[in-house]
Amino acid sequence: MTRSSTPLSQLARAVAWTGLLLGSGAAVAEDRADALPAIGIIIDDLGYSRHVGLRALALPGPIAYSVLPHTPAARMLAEKAHELGKDVLLHLPMEAMDGNRALGVGAIVNRMSREEVLRTVVDNLASVPHAIGVNNHMGSLLTAQRQPMQWVMEALRERGNLIYVDSRTTSRTVAGIAARAERLPFLSRDVFLDNEHGKDYARRQFYELVRRARRDGHALAIGHPREDTLRVLEGALPHLELQGVRLVRLPDLLALQQRSHASWQLSSSH
Repeated sequence: MTRSSTPLSQLARAVAWTGLLLGSGAAVAEDRADALPAIGIIIDDLGYSRHVGLRALALPGPIAYSVLPHTPAARMLAEKAHELGKDVLLHLPMEAMDGNRALGVGAIVNRMSREEVLRTVVDNLASVPHAIGVNNHMGSLLTAQRQPMQWVMEALRERGNLIYVDSRTTSRTVAGIAARAERLPFLSRDVFLDNEHGKDYARRQFYELVRRARRDGHALAIGHPREDTLRVLEGALPHLELQGVRLVRLPDLLALQQRSHASWQLSSSH
């Protein structure tokens, strides 16, 4: 009995050590993945089409989805995105320099009073459940106006410090200034995936997103549920590690951005 138990005990120890080594290797691999530059992706303009929205929600990984308020499929798509563990944003319509017929219901316009802005933001958020933040739909005029943007940020602070994501539809945007004044979490779009049409363009813009993330440590893209955009993402997202980047949720991207900013401030002070 003693002789036969010795090999078995040695085997047991070998199996245990193998498990520890494999576990250690998995932890190292996970640490390496966490060290990769990070990208975030937001798909805008969900809400009008249930079919298109569900196809967009099927994209792999922690994509964020921005839903237009008071649209026919807004509530259903926001609920479904939340079920899938995806971040939900309110895609808040804001007055543009032109083309305002496409704004839709729930728009913030420059002539509104403070009370009208706050009430409109709250009503819009109620139509998009589980929203962790807001990004602007259009807004080339409004996001350049300090006072109404300050009121928008007040509404987001009162609703629990929701994230504001600046879609950057104008270079004159003051959204960041207004968000910082209210001490709101703030992100800014780095790349539009499809501000021009075509699969080749969307593919080039995706590579630009990867390039910026590698350069800066993180980058954020906004796209739309268009056929070309969805096909590019369906092909690229399963192979991100080959590109040397990882896809993260918006709160994680925000934390990385804040860490980078703190490191920059520390190095500047030295």
